[in-house]
Amino acid sequence: MDGMTYLNQISTKQKPQKQGFAGLPFSPKLLKFLIGAIILTVIIIVASMLLNSGDKNTKLATQIITKTENLTKTIDTYGKEVKASNLRSITATLKGVLTETQKGISDISSTAKKDKDSNNEKNKTIKEETTHIEEINGKLLNAKLNGQLDAEYLNQIVTETTLLISLEGNLLEKTKNDQLKETLSKSMTDLQNVLNQLNNYTSLAS
Repeated sequence: MDGMTYLNQISTKQKPQKQGFAGLPFSPKLLKFLIGAIILTVIIIVASMLLNSGDKNTKLATQIITKTENLTKTIDTYGKEVKASNLRSITATLKGVLTETQKGISDISSTAKKDKDSNNEKNKTIKEETTHIEEINGKLLNAKLNGQLDAEYLNQIVTETTLLISLEGNLLEKTKNDQLKETLSKSMTDLQNVLNQLNNYTSLAS
């Protein structure tokens, strides 16, 4: 081995390797893999957020529709049994608002894409609301038998109207459907007017 060959070998051994991120050996394949993994992770996170948002919207819409329908039936059953004419009149107005709200949201929701998961969620929500209204009706029946229907009826109607306004407010914040926003905004305004009348009635009755 001549002197020049020996010097070239030493020079080659002493050359530093190219460094990549965080001091790791640079590898184009590794870099492409990392970038691809990052992009895929971002896509999964965004898709998950959108799907979860859709699930929440479906649950809220179903809950509102079911609650308005159930509360309407309760008003039909016990409203006519209430002694105070003013209270009967207020809840008759409430029934009109509930009917309009239910129809508006149902029409919009019927055009939404349905799948197995959303149907399962819908059935679960309907079952929960059915159990809830059965408990309310049970309390109203007991109150009727004990001659205290007016007070219990007023209490339950105020509670359910307040809860319904809250549910509609949550859906209004989440939905991007302009038609649904309009329906919810009108319903919330009308419900709040009814709630104000109920609160005024409570003040006068106390």
